Amino acid sequence: MDVLAPQDCFVCGATSGGEAVCAACADELPRRPSTACPQCGLPGLDGGRCGACRRSAPAFDATRAVFDFAFPVDAMIHALKYRHQLAVGRYLGDALARCGADFAAEDGAGADLVLPMPLHPRRLAERGFNQAVELARGFARARDLPLGLAVVRKLRDLPAQAGLDREA
Repeated sequence: MDVLAPQDCFVCGATSGGEAVCAACADELPRRPSTACPQCGLPGLDGGRCGACRRSAPAFDATRAVFDFAFPVDAMIHALKYRHQLAVGRYLGDALARCGADFAAEDGAGADLVLPMPLHPRRLAERGFNQAVELARGFARARDLPLGLAVVRKLRDLPAQAGLDREA
C-alpha cells in the first residue's frame, strides 16, 4: 500500500500525513535557482542565456526545472523510475504544477495540454509504466489540464539516456 499512499517521508522516514515528503524535508529540497539559463535550465549567474546556448542554441526554446538533480531529488527520481514508487511521481508532478504557474506567468503563456514523453513499447514493457506519465498526471491534475496520453508515440528504440552527457 505504501507504493500508492506512503505513510512515511521518502527523505527522513518521519510520518508525512500521506505525502511522499514531509513539510520539513520539502522545505530543504534543492531548488533550481532563478538564475538558471532559461533555455537549457543549467545553473547560471545572471538568469540570462548561458554561454553554451549563446554559442550553439539547442533545438528547443526553453527549459524549466523545479529542483536541481541532487540528493534527495535524484534518489526520488530513481525510486520512481526503477522501484515504481508512484507516490513520488505524484509529489514531483504537483511540485512542477505549483512552479509551472509561476513559469506561465513569467512567459506570458499557459498550457492547453500536458503531453508526457512516450516510451518505446519495448521499454514500456520492460518497466511496466511510463514515469513521465506519472509526473504529467500530477501536473495535469493540479493545473486542471487534459492529459494527452495517445497524442504522440515513440517509434525508434534508442539507448537509455541515463549516464549520457549534454552532447548526446
